[in-house]
Amino acid sequence: MSAEELAELVRVVAADVLSDRGLDVSLLPAPVVVRRRDAVSDTDGEYATTFALRAAGPVGLPARELAGLLADGLARAPGVRGAAAAGPGFVNIAIEQPTGPDVLHHVLLAGAGHGLPADGGLDLDAHADTVRVVDQAGVSVGAAERSTMVGAAAARYLVARARPHTSVRFDPERWRGRTDRNPLFRVQYAHARLTMLLRGAALLGVALPGSAERAAGHAEHADGRPEDVTLTRRLSEFPSVVADALPARPDRVARYLEDLADDVRRLADAGRLLPSGDERPSAEHAACALLCAASRQVLNNGLALLRMSAPERM
Repeated sequence: MSAEELAELVRVVAADVLSDRGLDVSLLPAPVVVRRRDAVSDTDGEYATTFALRAAGPVGLPARELAGLLADGLARAPGVRGAAAAGPGFVNIAIEQPTGPDVLHHVLLAGAGHGLPADGGLDLDAHADTVRVVDQAGVSVGAAERSTMVGAAAARYLVARARPHTSVRFDPERWRGRTDRNPLFRVQYAHARLTMLLRGAALLGVALPGSAERAAGHAEHADGRPEDVTLTRRLSEFPSVVADALPARPDRVARYLEDLADDVRRLADAGRLLPSGDERPSAEHAACALLCAASRQVLNNGLALLRMSAPERM
């Protein structure tokens, strides 16, 4: 569910709340704005709206009361995992995300187009104009100087991941390093590592399930582990993350990719993809390969959206 679809749902629920109390639905203000939250937890939800604060005055209800009524109605709506009132009149909303092999197959079927806008993309230049990069002394560091010191890709990425209208400290050592402290390296290395693991798995006879029906046979392996459920849910969020990032919030995509890279590292470190010794490829190996392949595709697409390369070796 995208922010636009959720906004329409908030409008419908708000109208129902007023109708149930004999209040005038025409008093509801327009438009309904729902935004993706920058800091997300499983309990607070991915989205938030201030609609109750805006509507409280016109409809004659206290903002906190209206927020609670909206949250109760949204929590019962299809596609919503939960909703809760917060603060003076905010509503945080958690949406249901599909999980399981069907999500992974959908990613692979869509391929390089998965989650990406059909027309246009992120306006990285417009975003960059809102970000100021400074050195440790607080002096501005220009784009050309940054590129000379850390390379063009890292110089662009450090701006892309910054929230708009902020100042970012430029640490050349961090952005030159081939370590987890370098966010771009972390994301690109996750893609390269998955490529290497999938290549090795293929050589050892591990094959991807060929259809959603066949994948159902691997569901107990793919869905049984909490870390796999977390990673699959993360992958399912990619299209909505991109939709909410348009037209000029590349920081949302970058931060998403960094979280995905951390999930991928935990999967790869577990050593579950490759058969060991005389072990024959199993359903669990195939399920893990499916998860790895979908993760690699989403990393590739996200990096492409940010105009970054997705290396196969590092």
